[in-house]
Amino acid sequence: MTGPSAPGPAADRPGIPPSLAARPHDARRGLPIPPVNIHPDSTGGGSHVDFTTINTTVSTRLAVERRCSLCGEPMGYWVAFLGGPRAAELMRYADPPGTPSA
Repeated sequence: MTGPSAPGPAADRPGIPPSLAARPHDARRGLPIPPVNIHPDSTGGGSHVDFTTINTTVSTRLAVERRCSLCGEPMGYWVAFLGGPRAAELMRYADPPGTPSA
């Protein structure tokens, strides 16, 4: 995994909302890093980025605070969930909610 860097190339790409573009970026991919993809190092000495797993502690905290899992900003009335038809039917999603604009 590569660590976060300051906002980078994705900040200049059209289509990335400003709140997401303002996030730290993955140095290798140039992608914004959602707060739910930052994980504490097992050594206790910092953190690392893992786009394949969700930090459930952060995800739960953001949900309780009604903040977007992608950009970390407060969510308004409308929230968005990503998933297929079955997830919608069961109202169970693997990923936490985000603002529709993120």
